[in-house]
Order: sequence, then C-alpha cells, then structure tokens
Amino acid sequence: MTLGFTGHRPLSLPWKYDETREDCIRFKEVLTDTLRKYGVSRVIVGCAEGCDLYAAEIALNLREAGQPLTIECAILFEEQPAKWSEEQQRRGKNTVH
Repeated sequence: MTLGFTGHRPLSLPWKYDETREDCIRFKEVLTDTLRKYGVSRVIVGCAEGCDLYAAEIALNLREAGQPLTIECAILFEEQPAKWSEEQQRRGKNTVH
C-alpha cells in the first residue's frame, strides 16, 4: 500500500510551530498508528515544512524500527526550503537524505 502525504504548513496549523502541544502530539500519534495499522509499504511526501516533514520523519522512524518502508520525497524545486528558518532547513536536510 502506498500513502501520498502533503498537508498544512505550520502557520495554518492550530499549534503553529509548537510541536509540544497536545493536539500536535496526537496528530503525529494518529499518523504513526495509521502507517502501522494499514501496513503501508511506500510513503511519498511533499517535503514542505509542516505536515509533509512530520510524515517523512514518522516514516523514517518506523523504517528504522523495522517496518519495511520505501520513502520518496517529491521536492517541487531545489530552492523550496530557502525561506524556511534555519531550524526547519536543518530538519528538512536530516529528513531528505
């Protein structure tokens, strides 16, 4: 099963950039449970900041934990992260190998 994932950017999310909020934590738990429960074997993410990177990070964590996953990043253009904060750029580089 393949899951394609793109979603809201941080400024459009209720928690903005505060990933310690309960609603963000719950969102990530639901996404993690979904990837496990349905036996997703391939994830395609948009690689924009926000929900896209959450999905990529979760998929990487599951793969490192032993779930056989192929992860593909659909990068729109090379300069896509140029306007991101330094922290988000670092995070994107660590996610998109």
